[in-house]
Amino acid sequence: MLLVSNSWTTTHASHTTCLGSVSINSFGEAHVTAAGYDVPGKDAGLTVVTNKTVVAHMSARSYFADSCSEGSYYNQRYMGLKLLGQTLRFTTEISDAGCGCNAAFYLVSMKQNLDASKCDDYYCDANKVCGVSCAEVDIMEANKHAWHSTLHSPHDNSGVGGGNGGGNGWNGPRDWTIQEYGPGGLCIDTMKPIQVAASFPVDKSGKLKTMTVRLAQQGVDCHLDLDLDSYSGMGEIHAALLKGMTPVMSYWKAHDMLWMDGKGADGQGPCSRDADRCGEAVRFYNFSIEALPGQLSLQPALIPATASGLNPGMGVNPISNDLFGTGEQPFAHLPATTLLPSSNVALPTLVPEVPMSVAPAPTWSPAMMPMTVSSQGTCSAPGQDCRSTQCCFDAGSQCYQKNKWWAECKKACTPGIDPTDEPQYQQPWACIPLGFRTGTGSGGAPFLGSASTLRRLIALAIAGTFVVTLGIAWLWRTFTAPKNGMVASTKSCQDMRLRCNPYNPSMNSCWNTNQQIVHTSRSLAQSPVSPVMLHPFVGAALMRSKWQPIPGTLPV
Repeated sequence: MLLVSNSWTTTHASHTTCLGSVSINSFGEAHVTAAGYDVPGKDAGLTVVTNKTVVAHMSARSYFADSCSEGSYYNQRYMGLKLLGQTLRFTTEISDAGCGCNAAFYLVSMKQNLDASKCDDYYCDANKVCGVSCAEVDIMEANKHAWHSTLHSPHDNSGVGGGNGGGNGWNGPRDWTIQEYGPGGLCIDTMKPIQVAASFPVDKSGKLKTMTVRLAQQGVDCHLDLDLDSYSGMGEIHAALLKGMTPVMSYWKAHDMLWMDGKGADGQGPCSRDADRCGEAVRFYNFSIEALPGQLSLQPALIPATASGLNPGMGVNPISNDLFGTGEQPFAHLPATTLLPSSNVALPTLVPEVPMSVAPAPTWSPAMMPMTVSSQGTCSAPGQDCRSTQCCFDAGSQCYQKNKWWAECKKACTPGIDPTDEPQYQQPWACIPLGFRTGTGSGGAPFLGSASTLRRLIALAIAGTFVVTLGIAWLWRTFTAPKNGMVASTKSCQDMRLRCNPYNPSMNSCWNTNQQIVHTSRSLAQSPVSPVMLHPFVGAALMRSKWQPIPGTLPV
């Protein structure tokens, strides 16, 4: 039965949906979600997560997710690893998988798939097993006799692969021999744990160059490599990795698996027939992600989180469990492991696995998106992450949290999908307000970061500069004016009660001690605004008091 509402699906398959979580070193926790169905109408087999190990029993399929909700599926919950410029590593045990068995670890574009599919869980792959096609990167399809790594664009079910084994009247890949890989192999003994490193190097322009896969084992000075660099669909694989792909683990069998493990036309393959002798389960563990040396990692950086999963200063508003799932652990950085100097591709390093500790104290940033600080002040500009500043540069804007990896300044926020977001970022908004809305909050940072306040401050500064300039001009005229008793060429007045006009000596006028103006020129009387033009302060005062110039009768 399938119930569809707002792109969510609810399944009634008879198994547990949320299986637990495993650690991905240098990245964080991954929730393991069981498939809705193995193939349409058939329940998936049992997957068990124990001691940070994924144990896949026959017909099992499971996915890595950022969160999980029991009994329901939502494509945006799935993990979308952006592995360009990085190496993904894990350890697998496939000693019980014989001819006709397929233990697989691969990546598909489930997070971007909006079709719930015939399996009710948004599963897609290049072979449309559940009715929906998408890009697929097979890091491993293997048993103890054969190994295949394959790139598939969304509609290429054959793809381009490498490894060893396969062919029924034709030859599969022959990157190494059955003597080098297999039970008791000279290089890789498949009866022991195998360490896998899948790398995705990019060129100077950031485009995917190739996928390299290395198999190694602890205590053995030997490794097997393959390099898939010639594929017509490489651009589509690049686009899928750039958007983020979901890791998938499965274990299945068939009587016609000779395409993977058959002897081939050259007779160099391992299996003459598929005996369907498959052990109970296969295992995957020791997951890690790290940047390739000298390459820019495109996986979003993660930010420290508090024990509650919220960042400091986010307040007490809880994030909806429907959005992120219950019990999700915060992410944390771990030191990258050291690469072997003799290799271009990093080999896995076996270390005791310990639970990740949460440092009170990225993001995503997945993480993710790297946190930025606005260059326009202490507050964040539009389009920048405002989790750390918790204030906005634009007036009337509020910092709203989308999820634990991103917050942005918006005028308003409605919980759910924002159709104005870029397609690859169309994930639900929690719309949790952080800090105060600019212009209405308290504190110095929002005030100084306000654009309208900044404009007012600039206007005040200009006005202040104008007033100071007038004051300086007034002082200059005061101290450079003629002294009392001087006028024109003689610069003196015959009446000692008068003094020379300090504002314009060329007017041949004298100043009365009772503040009346005596002059020999008609210009001042004819122009009442002349005092203002002579000096704004004294002139304005004369005009307000309605003082009138009177003709002078005294000789000068």
